[in-house]
Amino acid sequence: MLPVSARAEQNYFAPSSSTSGDNAASAHDFRLSWGGESSTPESLKMKELESPALRDGSRAYYEATDSIKAYAGAGFERDPGYLNKAGLYGYNRDLPGNGADFGVGELGITVKPSSNSDFSVDLNTKGYTGTRDGVEGKLQFKWEF
Repeated sequence: MLPVSARAEQNYFAPSSSTSGDNAASAHDFRLSWGGESSTPESLKMKELESPALRDGSRAYYEATDSIKAYAGAGFERDPGYLNKAGLYGYNRDLPGNGADFGVGELGITVKPSSNSDFSVDLNTKGYTGTRDGVEGKLQFKWEF
């Protein structure tokens, strides 16, 4: 079965020409089924895996110059967990999942050599709280054509 996904996005404010913001919400339902291949031990046969998730987040932008844009965002993800179906010694069982609720905060800056350039550099950091705890960073070089 193919994954199902829906996303809604809205630009919700632009109080001045240098600031803007958006809000995005999405729902995903990924399902995978297969024909009972055995795993270890031989008596356990996986049949189906399902992973639904709900996400909501907002981001605010500040355009310092035509070639420098800073942003900050916050979001929340609710993942009720995987619902695994398996056969064990010929009996069908639902295996427990590992649900996750966590918040995300991010700060970033995008720099272009000039306002009409197709090349940009994005420096981003994200912090997580809840069941996913930690910090990550990203440096992205992007050329659009």
